[in-house]
Amino acid sequence: MKQHPYTTLWLLLAVGLLPLLAALLMYFGGFGVPEGRVNHGRLVLDQPPLPSWQLRGDDGQLWDGRGKWQLLQVDLACDPQCQRWRRSLKQLHRALGRERNRVQPHWVVGAQSTASGVLRLGLEHPLDSLAEGIWLADPRGNLVLYYGYDQSPRDLLDDLKRLLKLSKVG
Repeated sequence: MKQHPYTTLWLLLAVGLLPLLAALLMYFGGFGVPEGRVNHGRLVLDQPPLPSWQLRGDDGQLWDGRGKWQLLQVDLACDPQCQRWRRSLKQLHRALGRERNRVQPHWVVGAQSTASGVLRLGLEHPLDSLAEGIWLADPRGNLVLYYGYDQSPRDLLDDLKRLLKLSKVG
């Protein structure tokens, strides 16, 4: 059987151009791009980093939250959902096993609170400007994910385990 002289050329062009065409369709047309995501929390893009929160410990010293992953439970008046999450955060911290030393859970309250063992927001940063719930911050003090009280603590645990596995900082 006689082969056309340009068959090899057309085959080489097709092998090179078909992936390019598929990539252009995916990029500009959105065809074949997966819509799913693996994280359960809401990705945080619009909040300033932890040092700008002006958090203070019991000793009154500024706390910047750097060095470890931070779980911050923010609330104004702790309702039953908040109480459930406070207990769950302690259990979640234990469930991290050997990775628990890389994560610090904290309870964040307003500057006027008299509770001990908590972090207080500075007067410059009103607590009501933050959504109540759980905020996850990376070791550099950047907020990463937010979890509302209506979510399951298991969602947070799954995300945190994945982040700790992939991250070598903190």
